[in-house]
Amino acid sequence: LDGPKASNDRNRGEGTFDYTLTAIKLALKEKFKVRVQCTLTRHNKDDIEELAILAKEIGFPVSFSILFRTNFTDANADIGELNSAEIKECLTTIRALKRKGFPLFTSEANLKQALEWPYDKFNKLFLMKHEVPKDLKHVPCHYSKLKFHFEGEGYFTPCTVLSSNDMKSKSVLDVGVKASIEHVNKTNKCTACPHLTQNEWNLLMGMKPKVV
Repeated sequence: LDGPKASNDRNRGEGTFDYTLTAIKLALKEKFKVRVQCTLTRHNKDDIEELAILAKEIGFPVSFSILFRTNFTDANADIGELNSAEIKECLTTIRALKRKGFPLFTSEANLKQALEWPYDKFNKLFLMKHEVPKDLKHVPCHYSKLKFHFEGEGYFTPCTVLSSNDMKSKSVLDVGVKASIEHVNKTNKCTACPHLTQNEWNLLMGMKPKVV
């Protein structure tokens, strides 16, 4: 759920706000544990507070991610990606609302890492081991050790940020599942990134007490 009806439906498609909100309320009524995911774009960047208020009223936590252009994205598509200033404004807003007691799942440690990411417009979406500056305090990554992403064409990658082209992955159709995973383990040098979804999981797997 990306925000109020107008901005959510622009991101997700007409009618999705009503459909999703109905599903959330039904899940809560049936005693499911619910966490709602919001993807931030140019279309809903100003609606974070409104979503936080809705979350508090209905009773569900919200976690956030930022939409990035990856190797899979059509180069000519307008996906509503945010610039560096807009991203930092969103992150600052989330942190302020979290400190006010709104049920925002994204942790302070995660927000801090993203706010301190030193690359303009987040145009550096990940850093390989040899690229990490000595003074950059980053969240240790557990992807390719405890979790993988599997592409429909048969390739394993550590996560959704890294494509099979980045990894020079070997397809399970050619070498089998075990050898494909072992190849990722051996060749993955990705060490740090600013992605909220990935780093929230990394912080939890790192058993950071405040985050847990």
